[in-house]
Amino acid sequence: MNNEQQNAERKVSVVLAAVPDPWRGVIERLIEERDFLARAGVTELASRNPSVMEYMQHWEGRAEKAEARMYQLRKAGDDLSFAAQTSGGTAGEDQSLKEAISEWEAATKGMIK
Repeated sequence: MNNEQQNAERKVSVVLAAVPDPWRGVIERLIEERDFLARAGVTELASRNPSVMEYMQHWEGRAEKAEARMYQLRKAGDDLSFAAQTSGGTAGEDQSLKEAISEWEAATKGMIK
């Protein structure tokens, strides 16, 4: 805190000391609010609005679902790739390839036309 800020704080303290008790709390809350607004970022300010907070939570939820979906697709793709590379024509290997294809089709249902 520089000298100018310290002087300003001292002046506020002197003024607060002269304010009657019922108003002192109000002024202190206003000072706290001013300090918060001076250092807060856009997200902190926006999240105080319930509508904005709901909007942010909505998109965070969608992003989490998309990440989970991408993980599911990546796993199904890796399994299919491995099954295709190791398929040698035996019944067991062909069955694992068929299962991997079924998993891939289930994972991509509605995505690929």
